[in-house]
Amino acid sequence: MRGGMGRAAGTVTWNGGSYVDAVGKREARIDPVVAGDLLGKFRTKEFWAYCGDYTDNGLDGSSTEITVAMGGRTRTISDHDESGPEALQELLLDVDRVADSHRWRHGDPANEPIARIDRDTYLPKPGVTPLMVAAAENKVGRVKQLIAGGANLKETDASGWSALMYAASSSNSIALQLLLKAGVDPNQRSPHGDSALMASCVSGSWDDDLVKTGADVNAQNWEGQTALMLLAARDETDEIRNALKAGADATLKDVLGQTALDYLKLASCGRSPLYDRVTDGDFGYTKCTAFGADDLRKAKSLLEDAVRSKK
Repeated sequence: MRGGMGRAAGTVTWNGGSYVDAVGKREARIDPVVAGDLLGKFRTKEFWAYCGDYTDNGLDGSSTEITVAMGGRTRTISDHDESGPEALQELLLDVDRVADSHRWRHGDPANEPIARIDRDTYLPKPGVTPLMVAAAENKVGRVKQLIAGGANLKETDASGWSALMYAASSSNSIALQLLLKAGVDPNQRSPHGDSALMASCVSGSWDDDLVKTGADVNAQNWEGQTALMLLAARDETDEIRNALKAGADATLKDVLGQTALDYLKLASCGRSPLYDRVTDGDFGYTKCTAFGADDLRKAKSLLEDAVRSKK
């Protein structure tokens, strides 16, 4: 945020690289009072006492770098894989929260595909509640505390995704079971028509707990996609088998006339109907080698047998 005349001007500048919705430079303005309050959090001796680099010596993980120029002083702090102090982590999140960086990272929340759900509690997003974060991160104690405290179990974020959907997408069975036991509807749908079972399947997992509590295994979203199609696009053979045993219909078609078998074939050639440049980047496949030959053969056989049994 740029300031002028000793005050925060409230101008936010973004320069997006890869794996983001907004590539290149963007600029927006926020309330100068809000910007000033945020900048005030950097005017502390604690901030200027932080180390310049925090790392856990790991090779993987994300990194955040922040540079603050204030009062004739400049300080740059690098944080790798959230290795810095908790207070610093919260301060970094405050920057994203105030700037609403989600609009550039993932675009308009109302138009986000369900495939992005497992990344939407990592950084601030409009409408995400503490319960959603706790469910996504499988913080069982926190989930219990929030449920007992009367948290709104039906509440959704700006994409229409609920705490149950976040738990399902992260394969966190205990958090999911707690929410179901508390009375959450397993068939609550987003405005796009996505369900918790779809959220689970887009992450490559078939959730029997949802099915046992009445989740519709053949529900279709606005694009006509089913949970089985989402699994097929991930080539999850064992999960596809479980879905078929639970009654998933392999003959259903999306709005383009594609079945789960078509999803499998397209995804194996790097042309998945679920492809999202924000989360997937460039597949780089020139041949149909996205999946292992043996796994592909087994998954294909399961779906073909299921289609034949319907005739």
